[in-house]
Amino acid sequence: MGAPSVVNMTNSYRQFLDRSRAAVHGNRRGSKAGIIAAIIAIALGVLCPARVARAGSASLPTVSWYETPTANGTENSNTFGGGPSVLFSMGCYNYDTANPKMVMIFDVAAMPVNGTVATRGMIPLPPAVSANQPSFNSLTIAQGGAHFNNGITFAASTTGKTLTADTTSGGNIHCAASYRP
Repeated sequence: MGAPSVVNMTNSYRQFLDRSRAAVHGNRRGSKAGIIAAIIAIALGVLCPARVARAGSASLPTVSWYETPTANGTENSNTFGGGPSVLFSMGCYNYDTANPKMVMIFDVAAMPVNGTVATRGMIPLPPAVSANQPSFNSLTIAQGGAHFNNGITFAASTTGKTLTADTTSGGNIHCAASYRP
């Protein structure tokens, strides 16, 4: 049996979204399967906004993706979201084989000064196993995400309680996040 055609996959996805909408809006035909489909559709809307847009759904939120943009793939800090934003998840890699890092998350528009306490969360990262085996950890926020007023700023810290910015040239961490601006 061959792979399903793009048309069949798209139609199946549309049917899936229709069942999901029925469950969300209280249609009794939704049943348990429809409720489960609704939960999955909501997750897909957060994780795969382009796929939802192609399937014709305007009811799920549009989500953006941030990823470390630097040429060598690592950095020490950055700001994204540009003002009021909602953070859904964030994952980071530590490429430093000698030192652990604490990725601190702040509700500010620019990098805070050393000594600042993380206002919105922390992601602990143990040292990398080797240059080709970075350590990884992530933060997933409950339904609705974490709301930021000024922008989403993160920084790699060499200490855990307050920010001591990692100043390694080129950086040691690689981060990616799903958020809504």
